[in-house]
Amino acid sequence: KGDVIDVVQMNTSGLWKGVVHNRIGHFKFINVEILNERVPRRGGGGSSGSGSGGEHERSKWGQKYKQKPDSVQELLQRLNLQ
Repeated sequence: KGDVIDVVQMNTSGLWKGVVHNRIGHFKFINVEILNERVPRRGGGGSSGSGSGGEHERSKWGQKYKQKPDSVQELLQRLNLQ
C-alpha cells in the first residue's frame, strides 16, 4: 500500500502488470489510484531511454482520470478499448 508502481501492461481482464522496487508483478486495476503528476523515483538514476515524452503523456493521462474506475467496463471505456 502506498507504493508508486510503473504500469508495464494493462490487460482487459483487469489484471495489470507493473514494476516496483525492481520487482515485476501483477495487481488488480481496482487497487490503483492514478496520480495527477509523475512522482519522481527515490534513489534517482535509472535510464533515460524512455524519454520525456512518455512521462508527459502519463502526466496528461493522470490528470484526465483523477478518480479510480468503478468497474472493468469503465476502465475499458477510459482506455478506448470498448
